[in-house]
Amino acid sequence: MASSTAKSLVQLKSMKISGCDELEEIVSNEGNKEEEQIVFGKLITIELEWLGKLKSFCSYKNCEFKFPSLEVLIVRGCRIMQRFTEGGARAPKLQNIVTANEEGKEEAKWQVISCLSSINLVPCTVSFSNLTYLLVQNCKSLLYLFTSSTARSLGQLKTMEISGCDSMEEIVSEEGDESDEDEIIFQQLNCLELEGLRKLRRFYKGSLSLSLIHISEPTRPLYI
Repeated sequence: MASSTAKSLVQLKSMKISGCDELEEIVSNEGNKEEEQIVFGKLITIELEWLGKLKSFCSYKNCEFKFPSLEVLIVRGCRIMQRFTEGGARAPKLQNIVTANEEGKEEAKWQVISCLSSINLVPCTVSFSNLTYLLVQNCKSLLYLFTSSTARSLGQLKTMEISGCDSMEEIVSEEGDESDEDEIIFQQLNCLELEGLRKLRRFYKGSLSLSLIHISEPTRPLYI
């Protein structure tokens, strides 16, 4: 859709796009070179499934997206998707009711399955500060999951499950502007599952202090 159309969808609550083999992006900037902001004020759920040529939600770097009501983001079978959006994106309420036995407790959940062939998952301008559950599976060309600046924003993350990412070498990638005074603290993380990561060499190799406060001794070696 054109960016002008996207701006008009003020009542949209759910977006599900599936099986569109030629689709390369969801929102196009129509050749506009000026900075713009698009707000999906009532959008609660985004599902992008089996979009073989999808590269990103929007490839325009000067377009910022705001999803003030977004609770669920699911990306599945988008094998060449490089990143969610090239510009900034904000989803402060990214939450979902995970299971019935959680007594209705709302938690943020992001599923990334069989997708993302880029070297990083999301740019540092994408904010998922309320994210508590992250599942990444079968992203064959993914070299690392996120940058150190993104990792520092994940203070609410409780569960991280990564499997079948054959090219992944590290979970958190070092950035050039890191300060020795900064640190990465996964304050709430109590479940970390890393499986089928054949090239994984380390969790993080940068200069920042890294703390996994609630992670007990693993059943097999985990090199950080």
